[in-house]
Amino acid sequence: YHKYEQLAPALRPLEPFFYSSLPLTTTSAIPATSTPTLPPSSSVAVASSSSVCASVIIAPSLLACDWSDIQSAVAECEAAAAAGGGDVWLHIDMFDGVAIDSPHALTFGPQMVAAIRKKTKLALDVHLVVDRPLRYVEALAAAGADRVQLQLESFQDAEQLLHVAAALRAVNVSVGVCIAPGTDVSALKDILSKCADDGGWMVSLINVLGVNTGFGGQKFQQQTLDKIRQVRLLISQIRASPTLPDEPQTHSNEGTAG
Repeated sequence: YHKYEQLAPALRPLEPFFYSSLPLTTTSAIPATSTPTLPPSSSVAVASSSSVCASVIIAPSLLACDWSDIQSAVAECEAAAAAGGGDVWLHIDMFDGVAIDSPHALTFGPQMVAAIRKKTKLALDVHLVVDRPLRYVEALAAAGADRVQLQLESFQDAEQLLHVAAALRAVNVSVGVCIAPGTDVSALKDILSKCADDGGWMVSLINVLGVNTGFGGQKFQQQTLDKIRQVRLLISQIRASPTLPDEPQTHSNEGTAG
């Protein structure tokens, strides 16, 4: 957690493995070495713009920091970004203790996002795992969230997820989708096939989780690597459809660890 600036050079040899020219980002969460009460879903991502690997993206989860001194943790991340350790996002896990059925899975809310926004210009990446996600859309946009990652398993079907994704896009918030280790890649097909709109793709990032959300001290599930390949292939096949728009150049391709 305290050595973000050292991670980017170490991950650059992995760029050929993680990168491919796809319309959506693909990421994978790997457990952190620390074991907080609630697990971070921090991300260390290899990113690219359309066809060239640009940099490593590091997205440390604020769940892993000292909650009594979050401002210092944010300052650490800013220092790492300023030192050239890669692009840095702040990952904010927003769990309500309901979607993840545990009294310990009650974390941050829009008010915390707003407070963090006042202290930094770094991108705020919110992992939203809540019972009624639609009601948080406007609050998160007003709080200054740059991206919201929606947990696929929190939704009844693709239509419900895409309804929330469209609402986020309407308030200028980027959208990602997280898929749990136990969920088959085929569950993404409906979402990806329907996620194009007049402005491009409603979903710009797929986070292939290498651990289960809400539980600390887990080992990285090795089958995640093959799952990333499957997701990349699925995206490539869907993008080949002549009825879908090209992916906007602002979107990037990623492989994530954390």
